[in-house]
Amino acid sequence: EMQNYWDAVGINPTPEATDEETVTRLGKILGAKVSADAVSEVDQLQAELAQSLNAEAIARRWLRQITNQRSGRMDAELRDRLVSEIARCIQTGGSFDKTVAGWLNGESENSGAFFSALAAGSRSVGGEHGMARSLAALTLNVDVRCTRCHDSYIEGTGQQSDYWNFFAFLKRSVRKD
Repeated sequence: EMQNYWDAVGINPTPEATDEETVTRLGKILGAKVSADAVSEVDQLQAELAQSLNAEAIARRWLRQITNQRSGRMDAELRDRLVSEIARCIQTGGSFDKTVAGWLNGESENSGAFFSALAAGSRSVGGEHGMARSLAALTLNVDVRCTRCHDSYIEGTGQQSDYWNFFAFLKRSVRKD
């Protein structure tokens, strides 16, 4: 059905990637090393991604991504605890969303480390604005950089008052300890 649609509108899809190309892409994106044989076999791919070194590499990249690279500037021991918890989810097939929810709601022993990662190295006082931006992107899938200073002119959906309400909520709710 999709091919018929593409033909009708004149779209030529790119050729399917070879297993070797897919392995290269996975290596670049995830930092994981998997065999070409694993690409065509889901169970084998999951097993290879769950190997200790791969799970840790994926966890480190994901943590850097969701913290806007700030996790690289935080205490190494705290960062390693977060990476280990994410890697454990990858290795065991654990519930990743529950892990992140535990960090956010304070139920996890690594909640403080997670909030430290969000605020690490931020130029604003206490890293609060960097944390607000990261949390809004992670939990609400919104970019609030512009709305800190003015209403959004491009999309028209972000209001400066929304940013400062969210920021005040975090300021009252998140404690340094």
